[in-house]
Amino acid sequence: VAFDSDSSLARIDCCATACITNDIRDIDITSARWVKLQVKTVEGTSIIRALKGNLRWKIHDDDGRAHVVEVRESYFIANASTKLLSPQHWAQVAEGDNVRCLVDKFGIKLFWGNGYSKTCDFDKESENVGSLRVGIGYESSGKHFDKLSHRDVILARWLSS
Repeated sequence: VAFDSDSSLARIDCCATACITNDIRDIDITSARWVKLQVKTVEGTSIIRALKGNLRWKIHDDDGRAHVVEVRESYFIANASTKLLSPQHWAQVAEGDNVRCLVDKFGIKLFWGNGYSKTCDFDKESENVGSLRVGIGYESSGKHFDKLSHRDVILARWLSS
């Protein structure tokens, strides 16, 4: 049970193609652009409009130290049911940050940087997807909106409300 209001739950899926957030404050708007995205689920395939950019989350490692991790080329999808961390996507774009994960019958262990790690239990509902508490990685996300047009700023804020 989390008692802070600055973090939220993200799911960890080692088979997911990309990281997703449903909170506009997680995306660096200066890196963002609108894209059409083909989304495949068990219910079928659909095309949606998403904001693609650099995602930043604050993660506490197993020793309690806070780290801001950045995952380039991630997606903001306002109506996503949860935040999603794809370790394979993070590793592919990490540029030498030594990102990797270990999955066993107990859960998922994430590794990055100079020996940092985070042990995550499997989600009790799904039994094969991990859970991780993440915080917003930007100190003040409002200033990142200056790159987008006024219409896109209004749309992004509306989609995230």
